[in-house]
Amino acid sequence: MRSLAAFLPVLALAVVALSPTVPTDVPGGLSGGDTLTTQRSVEAFAWQEFVAIQWPAQKGKRGEADASKPLGDEGLKIWETWKTPEEIYLRDGAEPAPWSAPLPRERLLTDNLQAVQSDGTLPATLTDRYGHVVRYEIRFNKVLFDYLRSHKLYDSRQQQRTESVAFPDGAMMVKASWRELEPGEAPYYLTRECLVFDTKNGKPGRKRKRTMGLVGLHLVQKTPSAPQWIWATFEHTGNVEGTDPSFTPALAPGTKANQQTQTGIPNSIVRRAPLPARLRQLNRSQQQVLHTAGSVLQNYELVGAQWPVSGSEGRVEPAFVSNTTMESFVQESSCLGCHASARTLRTDKFVASDFVYSLRRAQPSVAEKPLISAPTKPLTEWDKQNWKAIQRGHALSERTYELLPKFVGNKLHCSSCHLDVGRNLSSSPWIGMFAPGKYDTPQKFYDRINQCFQRSMNGKPVPTDGSEMAAFNAYLRWLDEQWGTQPLPTPGMPKVEKLVGNPEQGKVIFAQKCAACHGTDGQGRYESKTYYRPALWGDHSFNNLAGLGAKPEKLAGFLKHNMPFGAGGSLTLQESWDLTAFVVAQPRPVKTP
Repeated sequence: MRSLAAFLPVLALAVVALSPTVPTDVPGGLSGGDTLTTQRSVEAFAWQEFVAIQWPAQKGKRGEADASKPLGDEGLKIWETWKTPEEIYLRDGAEPAPWSAPLPRERLLTDNLQAVQSDGTLPATLTDRYGHVVRYEIRFNKVLFDYLRSHKLYDSRQQQRTESVAFPDGAMMVKASWRELEPGEAPYYLTRECLVFDTKNGKPGRKRKRTMGLVGLHLVQKTPSAPQWIWATFEHTGNVEGTDPSFTPALAPGTKANQQTQTGIPNSIVRRAPLPARLRQLNRSQQQVLHTAGSVLQNYELVGAQWPVSGSEGRVEPAFVSNTTMESFVQESSCLGCHASARTLRTDKFVASDFVYSLRRAQPSVAEKPLISAPTKPLTEWDKQNWKAIQRGHALSERTYELLPKFVGNKLHCSSCHLDVGRNLSSSPWIGMFAPGKYDTPQKFYDRINQCFQRSMNGKPVPTDGSEMAAFNAYLRWLDEQWGTQPLPTPGMPKVEKLVGNPEQGKVIFAQKCAACHGTDGQGRYESKTYYRPALWGDHSFNNLAGLGAKPEKLAGFLKHNMPFGAGGSLTLQESWDLTAFVVAQPRPVKTP
Protein backbone atom coordinates (compact mmCIF):
# COMPACT_ATOMS: atom_id res chain seq x y z
CA MET A 1 0.00 0.00 0.00
CA ARG A 2 1.28 3.50 -0.86
CA SER A 3 0.28 6.87 0.55
CA LEU A 4 -2.69 8.12 -1.43
CA ALA A 5 -2.19 11.82 -0.94
CA ALA A 6 1.35 11.76 -2.32
CA PHE A 7 -0.09 11.19 -5.77
CA LEU A 8 -2.92 13.72 -5.64
CA PRO A 9 -2.83 16.93 -7.65
CA VAL A 10 -1.93 19.97 -5.57
CA LEU A 11 -5.00 22.12 -4.98
CA ALA A 12 -4.63 25.80 -4.27
CA LEU A 13 -7.28 26.09 -1.59
CA ALA A 14 -7.23 24.32 1.76
CA VAL A 15 -10.83 23.35 2.47
CA VAL A 16 -10.45 23.07 6.24
CA ALA A 17 -7.67 24.72 8.19
CA LEU A 18 -5.72 22.44 10.53
CA SER A 19 -6.73 23.41 14.05
CA PRO A 20 -7.00 21.69 17.47
CA THR A 21 -10.23 23.58 18.19
CA VAL A 22 -13.31 21.37 17.92
CA PRO A 23 -16.08 23.26 16.08
CA THR A 24 -19.30 23.65 18.04
CA ASP A 25 -21.74 23.72 15.12
CA VAL A 26 -22.10 23.92 11.38
CA PRO A 27 -21.58 27.56 10.34
CA GLY A 28 -25.02 29.11 9.91
CA GLY A 29 -26.72 26.04 11.37
CA LEU A 30 -28.80 23.54 9.44
CA SER A 31 -31.65 25.77 8.30
CA GLY A 32 -31.96 28.45 5.69
CA GLY A 33 -29.89 26.99 2.86
CA ASP A 34 -30.68 24.48 0.17
CA THR A 35 -29.93 20.83 0.86
CA LEU A 36 -26.74 20.62 -1.21
CA THR A 37 -25.26 23.76 0.32
CA THR A 38 -26.00 22.52 3.82
CA GLN A 39 -24.58 19.10 2.97
CA ARG A 40 -21.31 20.69 1.89
CA SER A 41 -21.18 22.67 5.13
CA VAL A 42 -21.82 19.54 7.19
CA GLU A 43 -19.06 17.66 5.38
CA ALA A 44 -16.60 20.49 5.98
CA PHE A 45 -17.69 20.53 9.64
CA ALA A 46 -17.03 16.77 9.83
CA TRP A 47 -13.48 17.23 8.54
CA GLN A 48 -12.93 20.04 11.07
CA GLU A 49 -14.06 17.74 13.88
CA PHE A 50 -11.92 14.88 12.63
CA VAL A 51 -8.76 16.96 12.41
CA ALA A 52 -9.35 18.61 15.80
CA ILE A 53 -9.84 15.39 17.78
CA GLN A 54 -6.77 13.87 16.08
CA TRP A 55 -4.54 16.55 17.59
CA PRO A 56 -1.93 15.32 20.09
CA ALA A 57 -3.33 15.39 23.62
CA GLN A 58 -1.71 17.14 26.55
CA LYS A 59 0.10 14.70 28.77
CA GLY A 60 -1.90 14.11 31.93
CA LYS A 61 -4.91 16.16 30.76
CA ARG A 62 -7.57 14.03 29.21
CA GLY A 63 -9.41 15.49 26.25
CA GLU A 64 -7.23 18.58 25.94
CA ALA A 65 -5.09 19.39 22.91
CA ASP A 66 -1.42 20.23 23.11
CA ALA A 67 -1.48 23.20 20.74
CA SER A 68 2.31 23.47 20.94
CA LYS A 69 2.65 20.26 18.95
CA PRO A 70 1.97 19.80 15.24
CA LEU A 71 -0.86 17.57 14.05
CA GLY A 72 1.51 14.85 12.91
CA ASP A 73 3.32 14.57 16.23
CA GLU A 74 3.52 11.21 17.97
CA GLY A 75 1.48 10.38 21.03
CA LEU A 76 -2.14 9.82 21.93
CA LYS A 77 -4.73 11.88 20.11
CA ILE A 78 -7.42 13.86 21.94
CA TRP A 79 -10.14 11.28 21.31
CA GLU A 80 -7.94 8.46 22.57
CA THR A 81 -7.96 10.05 26.03
CA TRP A 82 -11.75 10.16 26.25
CA LYS A 83 -13.56 7.78 28.59
CA THR A 84 -14.48 4.24 27.56
CA PRO A 85 -17.64 2.39 28.66
CA GLU A 86 -15.40 0.08 30.69
CA GLU A 87 -14.36 3.08 32.80
CA ILE A 88 -17.97 4.23 33.25
CA TYR A 89 -20.16 1.18 33.78
CA LEU A 90 -18.66 -0.51 36.81
CA ARG A 91 -19.70 -3.50 38.88
CA ASP A 92 -22.81 -2.97 41.02
CA GLY A 93 -23.32 0.49 39.52
CA ALA A 94 -20.33 2.00 41.36
CA GLU A 95 -19.56 5.64 40.67
CA PRO A 96 -16.86 6.01 38.00
CA ALA A 97 -13.68 7.94 38.74
CA PRO A 98 -13.71 11.62 37.75
CA TRP A 99 -12.65 12.79 34.31
CA SER A 100 -9.14 13.59 35.53
CA ALA A 101 -8.44 9.99 36.56
CA PRO A 102 -5.40 8.50 34.80
CA LEU A 103 -5.85 6.50 31.64
CA PRO A 104 -6.02 2.71 32.02
CA ARG A 105 -2.58 1.14 31.85
CA GLU A 106 -3.54 -1.25 29.07
CA ARG A 107 -5.24 -0.57 25.73
CA LEU A 108 -7.53 -3.59 25.43
CA LEU A 109 -9.41 -4.58 22.30
CA THR A 110 -11.75 -7.56 22.40
CA ASP A 111 -14.16 -9.21 19.99
CA ASN A 112 -17.24 -8.34 22.06
CA LEU A 113 -18.29 -5.46 19.83
CA GLN A 114 -19.09 -6.60 16.30
CA ALA A 115 -20.30 -5.22 13.01
CA VAL A 116 -24.03 -4.68 12.43
CA GLN A 117 -25.68 -8.06 11.88
CA SER A 118 -27.75 -9.23 8.90
CA ASP A 119 -27.53 -12.99 9.41
CA GLY A 120 -28.75 -14.64 12.60
CA THR A 121 -26.76 -17.85 12.16
CA LEU A 122 -23.20 -16.61 11.57
CA PRO A 123 -20.91 -14.43 13.68
CA ALA A 124 -20.97 -10.72 12.85
CA THR A 125 -17.23 -10.39 13.21
CA LEU A 126 -15.48 -8.65 10.32
CA THR A 127 -12.35 -10.48 9.17
CA ASP A 128 -9.77 -8.92 6.87
CA ARG A 129 -8.08 -10.62 3.94
CA TYR A 130 -5.32 -11.94 6.22
CA GLY A 131 -7.72 -13.61 8.64
CA HIS A 132 -7.50 -10.94 11.36
CA VAL A 133 -10.68 -9.99 13.21
CA VAL A 134 -11.51 -6.28 13.29
CA ARG A 135 -11.89 -4.92 16.82
CA TYR A 136 -13.80 -1.91 18.07
CA GLU A 137 -13.79 0.60 20.88
CA ILE A 138 -16.19 3.36 21.99
CA ARG A 139 -15.20 6.61 23.71
CA PHE A 140 -17.07 9.61 25.16
CA ASN A 141 -15.86 13.18 25.59
CA LYS A 142 -15.97 15.13 28.85
CA VAL A 143 -19.32 16.82 28.14
CA LEU A 144 -21.06 13.50 27.65
CA PHE A 145 -19.24 11.80 30.53
CA ASP A 146 -19.99 14.60 32.98
CA TYR A 147 -23.71 14.35 32.17
CA LEU A 148 -23.69 10.59 32.64
CA ARG A 149 -21.84 10.89 35.94
CA SER A 150 -23.82 13.80 37.38
CA HIS A 151 -27.15 12.13 36.53
CA LYS A 152 -25.88 8.75 37.82
CA LEU A 153 -26.83 7.01 34.60
CA TYR A 154 -23.98 4.58 35.15
CA ASP A 155 -26.28 2.93 37.72
CA SER A 156 -29.10 0.82 36.26
CA ARG A 157 -31.24 1.45 39.33
CA GLN A 158 -31.14 5.18 38.65
CA GLN A 159 -31.97 4.60 35.00
CA GLN A 160 -35.12 2.74 35.99
CA ARG A 161 -36.33 5.93 37.69
CA THR A 162 -35.23 8.26 34.90
CA GLU A 163 -37.95 9.98 32.89
CA SER A 164 -35.74 11.53 30.20
CA VAL A 165 -32.16 11.80 28.98
CA ALA A 166 -30.92 14.94 27.22
CA PHE A 167 -27.20 15.32 26.71
CA PRO A 168 -25.98 18.93 26.42
CA ASP A 169 -24.66 20.51 23.24
CA GLY A 170 -21.03 19.62 22.72
CA ALA A 171 -21.48 15.98 23.75
CA MET A 172 -19.38 13.77 21.47
CA MET A 173 -18.75 10.08 21.03
CA VAL A 174 -16.64 7.97 18.71
CA LYS A 175 -16.60 4.35 17.67
CA ALA A 176 -13.29 3.21 16.25
CA SER A 177 -12.45 0.07 14.29
CA TRP A 178 -8.94 -1.42 14.24
CA ARG A 179 -7.28 -4.21 12.28
CA GLU A 180 -4.05 -6.05 12.96
CA LEU A 181 -1.39 -4.82 10.55
CA GLU A 182 0.93 -6.83 8.36
CA PRO A 183 4.67 -6.04 8.05
CA GLY A 184 5.24 -2.84 6.08
CA GLU A 185 1.73 -1.42 6.57
CA ALA A 186 2.29 0.67 9.70
CA PRO A 187 3.57 3.87 7.98
CA TYR A 188 0.19 4.31 6.28
CA TYR A 189 -2.04 3.98 9.36
CA LEU A 190 -2.65 5.60 12.68
CA THR A 191 -1.20 2.76 14.75
CA ARG A 192 -1.29 1.65 18.36
CA GLU A 193 0.19 -1.21 20.34
CA CYS A 194 -2.79 -2.94 21.94
CA LEU A 195 -3.59 -6.08 23.86
CA VAL A 196 -6.18 -8.08 21.95
CA PHE A 197 -8.16 -11.01 23.24
CA ASP A 198 -11.25 -13.04 22.41
CA THR A 199 -14.06 -14.08 24.69
CA LYS A 200 -15.55 -17.54 24.99
CA ASN A 201 -18.59 -18.27 27.11
CA GLY A 202 -18.29 -14.78 28.56
CA LYS A 203 -14.72 -15.31 29.75
CA PRO A 204 -11.67 -13.47 28.35
CA GLY A 205 -9.04 -15.51 26.57
CA ARG A 206 -5.30 -15.03 26.37
CA LYS A 207 -4.11 -11.47 25.76
CA ARG A 208 -1.81 -10.90 22.81
CA LYS A 209 0.14 -7.74 22.01
CA ARG A 210 -0.46 -6.59 18.44
CA THR A 211 0.18 -3.55 16.27
CA MET A 212 -3.26 -2.28 15.30
CA GLY A 213 -4.15 0.20 12.57
CA LEU A 214 -7.20 2.46 12.60
CA VAL A 215 -9.51 1.55 9.72
CA GLY A 216 -12.76 3.31 10.65
CA LEU A 217 -14.11 6.04 12.91
CA HIS A 218 -17.69 7.10 13.61
CA LEU A 219 -17.70 10.65 15.00
CA VAL A 220 -20.89 12.08 16.48
CA GLN A 221 -21.58 15.47 18.07
CA LYS A 222 -24.69 17.12 19.48
CA THR A 223 -24.89 20.76 18.41
CA PRO A 224 -27.32 23.66 18.89
CA SER A 225 -28.72 23.19 15.38
CA ALA A 226 -28.69 19.37 15.54
CA PRO A 227 -30.36 18.08 18.71
CA GLN A 228 -30.47 14.70 16.93
CA TRP A 229 -26.66 14.98 16.58
CA ILE A 230 -24.47 15.21 13.47
CA TRP A 231 -23.17 11.85 12.36
CA ALA A 232 -19.87 11.61 10.45
CA THR A 233 -17.88 8.54 9.53
CA PHE A 234 -14.32 8.13 8.21
CA GLU A 235 -12.40 5.21 6.77
CA HIS A 236 -8.91 4.30 5.74
CA THR A 237 -8.59 4.70 1.98
CA GLY A 238 -7.27 1.15 1.60
CA ASN A 239 -10.26 -0.60 3.12
CA VAL A 240 -12.14 -1.55 -0.04
CA GLU A 241 -10.38 0.36 -2.81
CA GLY A 242 -6.97 0.37 -4.45
CA THR A 243 -4.79 -2.46 -5.72
CA ASP A 244 -4.59 -4.37 -2.43
CA PRO A 245 -7.68 -3.56 -0.34
CA SER A 246 -7.85 -4.91 3.19
CA PHE A 247 -11.42 -6.19 3.01
CA THR A 248 -12.01 -7.22 -0.60
CA PRO A 249 -10.27 -10.55 -1.24
CA ALA A 250 -11.34 -12.58 -4.24
CA LEU A 251 -14.71 -14.21 -3.70
CA ALA A 252 -14.85 -17.96 -3.31
CA PRO A 253 -17.14 -19.74 -5.80
CA GLY A 254 -20.79 -19.49 -4.82
CA THR A 255 -20.29 -16.69 -2.31
CA LYS A 256 -21.42 -13.07 -2.36
CA ALA A 257 -19.93 -9.82 -1.15
CA ASN A 258 -20.97 -8.17 2.13
CA GLN A 259 -22.02 -11.38 3.83
CA GLN A 260 -21.13 -12.78 7.23
CA THR A 261 -18.82 -15.79 7.30
CA GLN A 262 -17.72 -18.52 9.66
CA THR A 263 -15.04 -17.58 12.20
CA GLY A 264 -11.65 -17.09 10.57
CA ILE A 265 -12.92 -16.81 6.99
CA PRO A 266 -12.27 -13.37 5.44
CA ASN A 267 -15.27 -11.26 4.49
CA SER A 268 -15.33 -9.76 1.03
CA ILE A 269 -16.68 -6.23 1.43
CA VAL A 270 -17.53 -3.74 -1.30
CA ARG A 271 -19.02 -0.28 -0.95
CA ARG A 272 -22.60 -0.43 -2.22
CA ALA A 273 -22.98 3.28 -2.92
CA PRO A 274 -19.95 5.07 -4.43
CA LEU A 275 -18.93 8.32 -2.79
CA PRO A 276 -20.36 11.31 -4.67
CA ALA A 277 -17.92 13.29 -6.80
CA ARG A 278 -18.42 16.29 -4.52
CA LEU A 279 -17.22 14.36 -1.49
CA ARG A 280 -14.30 12.79 -3.32
CA GLN A 281 -13.12 16.24 -4.33
CA LEU A 282 -13.36 17.50 -0.75
CA ASN A 283 -11.42 14.46 0.46
CA ARG A 284 -8.68 14.96 -2.11
CA SER A 285 -8.31 18.61 -1.11
CA GLN A 286 -8.12 17.79 2.58
CA GLN A 287 -5.76 14.86 2.04
CA GLN A 288 -3.37 17.14 0.18
CA VAL A 289 -3.33 19.56 3.12
CA LEU A 290 -2.64 16.68 5.51
CA HIS A 291 0.08 15.37 3.24
CA THR A 292 1.79 18.76 3.32
CA ALA A 293 1.55 18.69 7.11
CA GLY A 294 3.20 15.28 7.18
CA SER A 295 0.22 13.62 8.86
CA VAL A 296 -0.70 9.98 8.40
CA LEU A 297 -4.31 11.21 8.33
CA GLN A 298 -3.74 11.86 4.62
CA ASN A 299 -4.67 8.18 4.20
CA TYR A 300 -8.18 8.63 5.60
CA GLU A 301 -11.36 9.86 3.96
CA LEU A 302 -14.81 11.06 4.93
CA VAL A 303 -17.35 8.55 3.60
CA GLY A 304 -20.51 10.16 4.91
CA ALA A 305 -22.00 12.89 7.10
CA GLN A 306 -25.66 12.74 8.11
CA TRP A 307 -27.76 15.52 9.61
CA PRO A 308 -31.39 16.17 10.59
CA VAL A 309 -33.25 18.47 8.22
CA SER A 310 -34.66 21.40 10.20
CA GLY A 311 -38.45 21.76 10.16
CA SER A 312 -39.04 18.36 8.57
CA GLU A 313 -40.84 15.37 10.03
CA GLY A 314 -37.95 13.03 10.67
CA ARG A 315 -36.13 13.62 7.38
CA VAL A 316 -32.37 13.29 7.37
CA GLU A 317 -29.76 13.81 4.68
CA PRO A 318 -28.44 11.65 3.22
CA ALA A 319 -30.92 8.85 3.86
CA PHE A 320 -28.19 6.23 4.35
CA VAL A 321 -24.66 6.46 5.72
CA SER A 322 -22.45 3.46 6.35
CA ASN A 323 -18.87 2.55 7.11
CA THR A 324 -17.56 -0.61 5.43
CA THR A 325 -15.86 -1.67 8.68
CA MET A 326 -18.94 -1.24 10.89
CA GLU A 327 -22.07 -1.53 8.76
CA SER A 328 -20.25 -4.00 6.54
CA PHE A 329 -23.20 -6.35 6.08
CA VAL A 330 -26.05 -3.80 6.30
CA GLN A 331 -24.97 -0.77 4.30
CA GLU A 332 -28.53 0.50 3.82
CA SER A 333 -28.22 1.95 7.32
CA SER A 334 -29.13 5.30 8.81
CA CYS A 335 -27.03 6.30 11.81
CA LEU A 336 -29.71 8.64 13.11
CA GLY A 337 -32.58 6.28 12.37
CA CYS A 338 -30.93 3.33 14.09
CA HIS A 339 -29.83 5.27 17.19
CA ALA A 340 -33.29 6.79 17.56
CA SER A 341 -34.22 3.39 19.06
CA ALA A 342 -31.61 3.67 21.82
CA ARG A 343 -33.28 3.36 25.19
CA THR A 344 -32.58 3.35 28.90
CA LEU A 345 -32.94 0.29 31.10
CA ARG A 346 -36.48 1.13 32.16
CA THR A 347 -38.62 -1.97 31.81
CA ASP A 348 -42.05 -0.44 32.40
CA LYS A 349 -41.97 1.92 29.41
CA PHE A 350 -39.79 3.23 26.62
CA VAL A 351 -37.51 6.09 27.67
CA ALA A 352 -35.13 7.24 24.95
CA SER A 353 -31.44 7.51 25.86
CA ASP A 354 -30.84 10.42 23.46
CA PHE A 355 -29.29 8.27 20.71
CA VAL A 356 -26.67 6.69 23.02
CA TYR A 357 -26.91 2.90 23.11
CA SER A 358 -24.24 2.32 25.73
CA LEU A 359 -26.51 3.30 28.63
CA ARG A 360 -27.82 -0.24 28.55
CA ARG A 361 -24.41 -1.42 29.78
CA ALA A 362 -25.08 0.12 33.19
CA GLN A 363 -24.79 -2.16 36.19
CA PRO A 364 -26.22 -4.09 37.95
CA SER A 365 -27.46 -5.85 34.83
CA VAL A 366 -31.21 -5.78 34.26
CA ALA A 367 -32.84 -8.93 32.95
CA GLU A 368 -36.28 -8.50 31.46
CA LYS A 369 -38.10 -11.61 32.57
CA PRO A 370 -40.76 -12.92 30.18
CA LEU A 371 -44.29 -13.19 31.51
CA ILE A 372 -44.17 -16.87 30.64
CA SER A 373 -40.91 -18.66 29.92
CA ALA A 374 -40.55 -21.03 26.99
CA PRO A 375 -41.49 -24.65 27.69
CA THR A 376 -38.33 -26.34 28.91
CA LYS A 377 -39.53 -28.66 31.70
CA PRO A 378 -42.90 -30.22 32.55
CA LEU A 379 -44.23 -29.07 35.90
CA THR A 380 -47.61 -30.75 36.25
CA GLU A 381 -49.01 -34.17 35.54
CA TRP A 382 -50.88 -32.73 32.54
CA ASP A 383 -47.58 -31.31 31.28
CA LYS A 384 -45.93 -34.72 31.49
CA GLN A 385 -48.77 -36.37 29.61
CA ASN A 386 -48.69 -33.80 26.79
CA TRP A 387 -45.08 -32.65 26.84
CA LYS A 388 -44.06 -33.76 23.35
CA ALA A 389 -47.10 -32.05 21.84
CA ILE A 390 -46.50 -28.87 23.90
CA GLN A 391 -42.91 -28.58 22.74
CA ARG A 392 -43.83 -29.38 19.15
CA GLY A 393 -46.53 -26.71 19.21
CA HIS A 394 -43.98 -24.21 20.45
CA ALA A 395 -41.52 -25.24 17.73
CA LEU A 396 -44.14 -25.08 14.96
CA SER A 397 -45.10 -21.58 16.09
CA GLU A 398 -41.49 -20.42 16.21
CA ARG A 399 -40.30 -22.00 12.93
CA THR A 400 -43.52 -22.29 11.01
CA TYR A 401 -42.53 -22.09 7.34
CA GLU A 402 -39.50 -24.33 7.83
CA LEU A 403 -41.40 -27.09 9.70
CA LEU A 404 -44.70 -26.88 7.84
CA PRO A 405 -43.77 -26.19 4.20
CA LYS A 406 -46.88 -28.01 2.92
CA PHE A 407 -49.15 -25.50 4.62
CA VAL A 408 -47.16 -22.25 4.47
CA GLY A 409 -46.83 -20.25 1.25
CA ASN A 410 -44.43 -17.57 2.45
CA LYS A 411 -41.46 -17.19 4.78
CA LEU A 412 -43.12 -16.16 8.00
CA HIS A 413 -43.54 -17.69 11.42
CA CYS A 414 -46.55 -17.47 13.71
CA SER A 415 -44.15 -15.60 16.02
CA SER A 416 -43.47 -12.99 13.33
CA CYS A 417 -46.69 -11.31 14.45
CA HIS A 418 -47.38 -13.03 17.78
CA LEU A 419 -44.05 -12.05 19.34
CA ASP A 420 -42.36 -14.28 21.92
CA VAL A 421 -44.38 -17.14 20.44
CA GLY A 422 -47.69 -15.82 21.71
CA ARG A 423 -46.39 -14.73 25.11
CA ASN A 424 -46.08 -10.99 24.39
CA LEU A 425 -49.07 -8.98 25.64
CA SER A 426 -48.57 -6.21 23.07
CA SER A 427 -48.79 -8.41 19.98
CA SER A 428 -52.04 -10.38 20.07
CA PRO A 429 -51.16 -12.84 22.86
CA TRP A 430 -52.39 -16.40 22.78
CA ILE A 431 -53.28 -16.41 26.46
CA GLY A 432 -56.98 -17.04 27.10
CA MET A 433 -57.71 -18.81 23.84
CA PHE A 434 -59.69 -21.40 25.79
CA ALA A 435 -61.49 -18.98 28.07
CA PRO A 436 -65.24 -19.61 28.43
CA GLY A 437 -67.13 -18.12 25.49
CA LYS A 438 -64.00 -17.56 23.37
CA TYR A 439 -64.78 -20.38 20.93
CA ASP A 440 -68.05 -22.30 21.22
CA THR A 441 -66.73 -25.46 19.59
CA PRO A 442 -63.30 -26.98 18.87
CA GLN A 443 -64.00 -26.49 15.18
CA LYS A 444 -64.20 -22.71 15.62
CA PHE A 445 -60.83 -22.77 17.34
CA TYR A 446 -59.38 -24.80 14.45
CA ASP A 447 -60.95 -22.43 11.94
CA ARG A 448 -59.28 -19.49 13.64
CA ILE A 449 -55.86 -21.10 13.39
CA ASN A 450 -56.42 -22.04 9.77
CA GLN A 451 -57.53 -18.50 8.98
CA CYS A 452 -54.01 -17.45 9.92
CA PHE A 453 -52.51 -20.19 7.76
CA GLN A 454 -54.56 -19.14 4.74
CA ARG A 455 -54.05 -15.38 5.18
CA SER A 456 -51.05 -14.47 7.30
CA MET A 457 -49.07 -17.50 6.11
CA ASN A 458 -50.56 -17.32 2.58
CA GLY A 459 -50.95 -21.10 2.69
CA LYS A 460 -53.41 -23.92 3.17
CA PRO A 461 -55.45 -25.20 6.11
CA VAL A 462 -53.80 -27.58 8.54
CA PRO A 463 -55.80 -30.83 8.94
CA THR A 464 -57.90 -30.51 12.08
CA ASP A 465 -57.40 -34.17 13.00
CA GLY A 466 -53.65 -34.23 12.46
CA SER A 467 -50.68 -34.07 14.82
CA GLU A 468 -49.90 -30.47 13.85
CA MET A 469 -53.24 -29.11 15.03
CA ALA A 470 -52.99 -31.24 18.17
CA ALA A 471 -49.60 -29.64 18.88
CA PHE A 472 -50.95 -26.11 18.49
CA ASN A 473 -53.83 -27.04 20.77
CA ALA A 474 -51.48 -28.43 23.44
CA TYR A 475 -49.14 -25.43 23.39
CA LEU A 476 -51.95 -22.87 23.69
CA ARG A 477 -53.56 -24.83 26.52
CA TRP A 478 -50.18 -24.94 28.23
CA LEU A 479 -49.98 -21.12 27.98
CA ASP A 480 -53.31 -20.85 29.78
CA GLU A 481 -52.07 -23.25 32.44
CA GLN A 482 -48.98 -21.10 33.02
CA TRP A 483 -51.03 -17.93 33.18
CA GLY A 484 -53.17 -19.38 35.93
CA THR A 485 -55.98 -17.41 37.53
CA GLN A 486 -54.70 -13.90 36.71
CA PRO A 487 -57.10 -11.57 34.85
CA LEU A 488 -56.83 -12.37 31.16
CA PRO A 489 -54.96 -9.87 28.97
CA THR A 490 -56.77 -7.81 26.36
CA PRO A 491 -56.98 -9.96 23.21
CA GLY A 492 -55.76 -8.85 19.79
CA MET A 493 -53.32 -6.15 18.78
CA PRO A 494 -53.13 -3.02 20.96
CA LYS A 495 -55.82 -0.50 20.07
CA VAL A 496 -54.65 2.95 19.03
CA GLU A 497 -56.36 6.16 18.05
CA LYS A 498 -57.20 6.23 14.35
CA LEU A 499 -55.19 8.75 12.32
CA VAL A 500 -54.68 9.32 8.61
CA GLY A 501 -51.35 7.94 7.52
CA ASN A 502 -49.14 9.56 4.90
CA PRO A 503 -47.48 6.84 2.77
CA GLU A 504 -44.82 9.23 1.45
CA GLN A 505 -43.80 10.14 4.97
CA GLY A 506 -44.00 6.45 5.85
CA LYS A 507 -41.49 5.74 3.09
CA VAL A 508 -39.05 8.18 4.69
CA ILE A 509 -39.54 6.64 8.14
CA PHE A 510 -39.14 3.13 6.72
CA ALA A 511 -35.79 4.04 5.19
CA GLN A 512 -34.59 5.51 8.49
CA LYS A 513 -35.90 3.05 11.05
CA CYS A 514 -36.87 -0.18 9.29
CA ALA A 515 -34.70 -0.79 6.22
CA ALA A 516 -31.63 -1.90 8.17
CA CYS A 517 -33.57 -4.92 9.44
CA HIS A 518 -36.09 -5.58 6.68
CA GLY A 519 -34.08 -4.36 3.66
CA THR A 520 -34.81 -1.35 1.49
CA ASP A 521 -37.05 -3.62 -0.60
CA GLY A 522 -39.00 -4.87 2.43
CA GLN A 523 -38.06 -8.47 1.65
CA GLY A 524 -36.58 -9.23 5.05
CA ARG A 525 -33.31 -10.94 5.96
CA TYR A 526 -32.93 -14.61 5.05
CA GLU A 527 -29.19 -15.00 4.52
CA SER A 528 -27.73 -18.49 4.97
CA LYS A 529 -31.26 -19.57 3.97
CA THR A 530 -32.37 -18.81 7.51
CA TYR A 531 -35.00 -16.46 8.91
CA TYR A 532 -33.54 -13.42 10.65
CA ARG A 533 -36.04 -10.59 9.97
CA PRO A 534 -39.39 -11.12 8.19
CA ALA A 535 -40.52 -9.90 4.79
CA LEU A 536 -43.07 -7.09 5.05
CA TRP A 537 -44.36 -7.30 1.51
CA GLY A 538 -43.79 -9.33 -1.64
CA ASP A 539 -44.12 -13.07 -2.20
CA HIS A 540 -42.64 -14.02 1.17
CA SER A 541 -45.04 -11.90 3.24
CA PHE A 542 -48.69 -12.09 4.31
CA ASN A 543 -51.46 -11.70 1.74
CA ASN A 544 -54.12 -9.03 1.36
CA LEU A 545 -56.64 -10.80 3.62
CA ALA A 546 -54.36 -11.02 6.66
CA GLY A 547 -55.36 -8.90 9.63
CA LEU A 548 -52.27 -6.67 9.51
CA GLY A 549 -53.03 -5.75 5.90
CA ALA A 550 -56.82 -5.82 5.76
CA LYS A 551 -57.23 -3.92 9.03
CA PRO A 552 -54.65 -1.13 9.13
CA GLU A 553 -55.51 -0.24 12.73
CA LYS A 554 -54.04 -3.61 13.76
CA LEU A 555 -50.76 -2.92 11.99
CA ALA A 556 -50.58 0.61 13.42
CA GLY A 557 -51.08 -0.76 16.94
CA PHE A 558 -48.50 -3.48 16.40
CA LEU A 559 -45.91 -1.00 15.10
CA LYS A 560 -46.54 1.55 17.84
CA HIS A 561 -46.08 -0.94 20.66
CA ASN A 562 -43.41 -3.26 19.24
CA MET A 563 -41.25 -1.63 16.60
CA PRO A 564 -38.39 -1.09 16.01
CA PHE A 565 -37.80 -4.53 17.48
CA GLY A 566 -36.77 -4.17 21.11
CA ALA A 567 -37.73 -0.48 21.18
CA GLY A 568 -41.52 -0.60 21.20
CA GLY A 569 -42.96 2.78 22.08
CA SER A 570 -40.25 4.78 20.33
CA LEU A 571 -42.41 5.56 17.29
CA THR A 572 -44.95 8.33 17.60
CA LEU A 573 -48.55 7.45 16.85
CA GLN A 574 -48.39 9.44 13.62
CA GLU A 575 -45.20 7.65 12.58
CA SER A 576 -46.95 4.33 13.20
CA TRP A 577 -49.85 5.32 10.94
CA ASP A 578 -47.52 6.72 8.27
CA LEU A 579 -45.57 3.46 8.23
CA THR A 580 -48.81 1.52 8.09
CA ALA A 581 -49.99 3.52 5.08
CA PHE A 582 -46.69 2.85 3.32
CA VAL A 583 -46.48 -0.87 4.10
CA VAL A 584 -50.08 -1.78 3.19
CA ALA A 585 -49.67 0.03 -0.14
CA GLN A 586 -46.85 -2.30 -1.20
CA PRO A 587 -47.43 -5.34 -3.45
CA ARG A 588 -48.22 -8.64 -1.77
CA PRO A 589 -49.98 -11.92 -2.58
CA VAL A 590 -53.66 -11.48 -3.37
CA LYS A 591 -56.41 -13.91 -2.46
CA THR A 592 -60.16 -13.55 -2.76
CA PRO A 593 -62.28 -14.10 0.38
